[in-house]
Amino acid sequence: MMAIFVISFAYGQEKDAQLEKADALCKEGVALHDQGKYEEAIKKYDEALAIAPNVVDVIAEKAFTLSAMGKKNEAKKMMEKQIQKADAKDLATLYSTYAGILDDDGERLKALEIYDKAMQAVDEEDFSRMHHIYYNAAVTMSRLTDKDKQEMPDWDKHLQYCLHNSLQLRPSHADTYRLLALFNTEKKWYCDAFMSYAMFAMLDGSRVDSIEDVFAEWAELKLDSASESLTTIAFNKVNEMTKSEPSEYGRLYDMFSTITPLLCPDTLGTPLPIAYTLDFYNLSIRPFFADLNRQGLLECFFHVAMKNSKKKYITNADWVAKHKDLEGRMWKYIQDKVVFMNDIQYGFVPDTMIINTAEDARKYNAYVMGCCKYYLTHLLETPHMDRAAKNIIAWSTASQDVTVNVCSFITNLTSKSQDYLVPYIAGCSFAALSLGEKKFTQDICREGLLGVLFRYANEKERLGKIDELEKLQNLVENDQEGFEKFVEENYNK
Repeated sequence: MMAIFVISFAYGQEKDAQLEKADALCKEGVALHDQGKYEEAIKKYDEALAIAPNVVDVIAEKAFTLSAMGKKNEAKKMMEKQIQKADAKDLATLYSTYAGILDDDGERLKALEIYDKAMQAVDEEDFSRMHHIYYNAAVTMSRLTDKDKQEMPDWDKHLQYCLHNSLQLRPSHADTYRLLALFNTEKKWYCDAFMSYAMFAMLDGSRVDSIEDVFAEWAELKLDSASESLTTIAFNKVNEMTKSEPSEYGRLYDMFSTITPLLCPDTLGTPLPIAYTLDFYNLSIRPFFADLNRQGLLECFFHVAMKNSKKKYITNADWVAKHKDLEGRMWKYIQDKVVFMNDIQYGFVPDTMIINTAEDARKYNAYVMGCCKYYLTHLLETPHMDRAAKNIIAWSTASQDVTVNVCSFITNLTSKSQDYLVPYIAGCSFAALSLGEKKFTQDICREGLLGVLFRYANEKERLGKIDELEKLQNLVENDQEGFEKFVEENYNK
């Protein structure tokens, strides 16, 4: 028995050494690729594959280099062959690579189909890979031709969905904010475009000058006061600033430091994680800027975002140099919000939440968002669901920061099954906290109903079929206007 163990251990060591050598050769190949030395890069990949033939990362890098060399058909055939014989654990990487090559060759609708397969194959705990897939699918959708968009009529909703998930998984990813800003601009949602550009500038200061050029283009646009939710005051400020000369701090600072406070909602006294303030279908990031404003960090944010500008606005760097303590506090605040608790994608359940008063409830605002997220993304049989439900009910009963009205539709529904009350409260509470909204609104009611439908769609067989939910689910899937009308008619009943 001991002899077998020794032989196995030695074999394992030899295999590890081979993998390390293959990995080193692959990295050399990537470095050569980045220098444009494609032929030399291919040789390194082939050396690596000769040592470890089935390492998917090496295969993926070789395919990308072949594509860069113009050998796109060879790269695609290589990926198709690998996918046919791959283990399930490697499919997400191979599908993602194949989709990227298809995109590069102009086959973008097919690339999106392959990205869907990659998402189905990815390990749900592999947040890095999931982010990579969502972001690259968003890039592909943003590059669709008008003809492609006609064949994919809901491309904008799919793009929103991918951007949403990319930021949920990696809230500090600069290029996702850039794509989001471009999308918001195309949709004429200028308020959120402002703030998306600000996040991009903050996270990638080396490209801040390109944003100045965007605002120069906006000066030529015929902005509409009805666009998105520009208030009259904010609309007038936008028009005034796009037509005026930048101040000594630059256009970015002028725009955001003046307009952002006009757009920010009130906050509830508890800083919220960035990823949770991004949890809406409209991808609004205003709650984050509202938090910055309340913390007295908004001005500092824009000076820091502009300090790397290569244009004449060097006074931003001077301002930051004189306010190092404030800049330190700002970065700590942002970093604390970016990496929050255990799991920003699927929520979490705190071990203990003792809530007896409204003040107790307020201390747990961010924690209960984690509970709501957990409850809305897990099945009832999952561990800790009972504790999550108790936390949500206890918090919503004591809290004075949000209002959740149980509309007559939910009242009638819960008379048939109590399993739908908590997802409704969780959906409404998460929405109210994300928006910083104390009143019960139609938007909040909508999120509560969607929470109910998530529970129904995923546990219908166990909980039983309900005609009212069948009809509502059909509205969501096939008649969005009908669903919005339903929400409007029911949220205040």
